[in-house]
Amino acid sequence: MLAGRSGTITQGSFRVIYKLGRANKLRSRIRDETKIGRGDTESGIRCARMRKTSACCGQLAYKFSSLRRHLNLSNLALDGGKRVILQPLNPNRPVALVKVAPSVTQVELNRELEVLGYAFPFGPLVSDVTIAGAIATSSHSANFNEPSMGGFMTAVRLIDGRGSVRQFSENRTPVVMKALRCNLGLLGIVFEIEMKVVPLETVSVRRVFTPLRNLFKSHFLRHLVTKNYIVNVMYGAYNSLTEEEARWALETGRVPRTWDSANDLVLLQIINPSSKSVNLAIEDKRPESAPNVTVVSLGQTRFNQLLSAPAFVISNLSQATHVPAAVLDKTEFSEYTIQHSTFTEDAKVLKVLSSLLNEKSYKKGIQPLQLGLFRWFAGANCFLCAGSATVGRNRHDKTKDLGHFASFHLHDLVDSRQDIKRARAFQTAVIQEWDKIGNFGRPHWGKVLQVFPNLKQRIKLSYGLDLDIFKTIRESLDAHGVFTNAFLRYLFDIKRKIR
Repeated sequence: MLAGRSGTITQGSFRVIYKLGRANKLRSRIRDETKIGRGDTESGIRCARMRKTSACCGQLAYKFSSLRRHLNLSNLALDGGKRVILQPLNPNRPVALVKVAPSVTQVELNRELEVLGYAFPFGPLVSDVTIAGAIATSSHSANFNEPSMGGFMTAVRLIDGRGSVRQFSENRTPVVMKALRCNLGLLGIVFEIEMKVVPLETVSVRRVFTPLRNLFKSHFLRHLVTKNYIVNVMYGAYNSLTEEEARWALETGRVPRTWDSANDLVLLQIINPSSKSVNLAIEDKRPESAPNVTVVSLGQTRFNQLLSAPAFVISNLSQATHVPAAVLDKTEFSEYTIQHSTFTEDAKVLKVLSSLLNEKSYKKGIQPLQLGLFRWFAGANCFLCAGSATVGRNRHDKTKDLGHFASFHLHDLVDSRQDIKRARAFQTAVIQEWDKIGNFGRPHWGKVLQVFPNLKQRIKLSYGLDLDIFKTIRESLDAHGVFTNAFLRYLFDIKRKIR
């Protein structure tokens, strides 16, 4: 699977540089790291073959390969059955750490941390996702200088495909940790995660409206994203329609050419520490009230919801960065991530979205775009994260600059199969146009993948050698494919083993 080679691959916006030296050395390192803790069951015992699995008397029985194994559930829980354990800053520990059970959600974690004076603001927008699930799919925040969630993970305990309890950390097993930071559930059953957290602080949240056309300017984006702590850009489409244009769309089934999506307003949600002095040189175009226009699109409704939020609030960090899942109920999501080189490329992506929305609206009427969400974040030291780049290593084996990434999310509310079909067709059309300008973006593993053309080839070309290394680690931890489903076998060309 791993050949001895080195070189450069350029595919769209991703430039992959790798210097392996001898492939045998990497194979040996993976083999050594994945052997750590092998056979450790922590009160587990091997039993004769049995057909069924069961759980009773505080024990979990399950089948791996041809063996049945029992594990005492109390040994798979955090100390004393806790769900969150904080290890605060001290003279010997420069960062605060927290141990988390995998089913803990972002909102639960932040609620526990807040009492202790800490926060974790670096996850996805939706507060109700579990920590393990968000890490497994490489979810991220909107902080230009912080990586996806896996980048904060320092240690993991899991059950591998042999039924052994294993422990990995960034100090002892850095290569395996690089795979675990976006593991897709393929490497084992995670039951404990250790991750970095930050001190809780008070932040200011400003909500400013500006025309979409301003985002076509690279200097505007650069100032907005790099000068602020967290930035979310939210776009409810068709919000600049006049009453006459809305009625025309209802009567004819097409949007008149007098409307231009570039004139629609977008919400800039800008979050900064209260102690930071920020010169926000952006004129707020917020209307005094919601437009009194016939609603012909879900985007207009979403815009009115965005408009109802206060222009300025003071909040604590843990409460300012997430929204409940109910806000995005029945929503079809896709996410397109590109390696950020300059804001010029990001501006082109947004201009292409606007142009395509115009063209399709003029010809076919209102399009299935309820919300566009645009975010920027830093790269992670990770094999399969959408926000990761293979950049090689220096002679001290320290990771070099991991770069920055831009993600463009397309959302639509769906109530039927026909709605899903329309939403996916539109999202595919947008992605095809983005590909044409040389981006070849990566999908978010936890959102709709089917909207990406040539998905299998895209994954293979985009991740290249990193995908091969990930598969080698997966083979070491789960030789029989206990955790691999049919879709991922197809996507990664993993052969199903007959036991």
